[in-house]
Amino acid sequence: MSGTLNTELFQKSYGFLVDKKQKEIKELQKEISTANKGKNKNKYSEDDLKTLRDALGKNKDEMHRFKQNEIKRDIKKEHKRNVAERVKKGARAFFMKKGNKIRTLVGCLNLSIGELKNKILEKKFDELEGKKKLKKTMEQKKLKQSQKMYREFKKLQSNTEKNSKIAAARR
Repeated sequence: MSGTLNTELFQKSYGFLVDKKQKEIKELQKEISTANKGKNKNKYSEDDLKTLRDALGKNKDEMHRFKQNEIKRDIKKEHKRNVAERVKKGARAFFMKKGNKIRTLVGCLNLSIGELKNKILEKKFDELEGKKKLKKTMEQKKLKQSQKMYREFKKLQSNTEKNSKIAAARR
């Protein structure tokens, strides 16, 4: 290929692929759910079901990556608008460096890195709220956090038991 990629033009030209991918995800979900029900249970082998689940996971990951990239593109657009406004007011233009885009972006938007992350989380939050999936997502996050804390607790507990046994053996 030659030239540079214009992501906006690409999105306009091939935006239908996103819709197609979403339809494919729905079809895979339907097929998996019907495969697990009564009559069709014997129709699919375990390998077929595994293949379907893998394809579904792959498609969901692709959609997730696409949405993450879309959020980043929106933030970059906002940065470009801010730069254009600054130039109109008479300030010098500010261009992002390749090696340090996040820090540069943070500096241009007059945000700290934490604030930028919060901004990204707010966009995700609004998206989930619109789809009414917020409650489920928050429950999953709480569960994941509690499991992580439990693992750390068990690890700490086993370490203290080992240390106490070693100390008792030395006496």
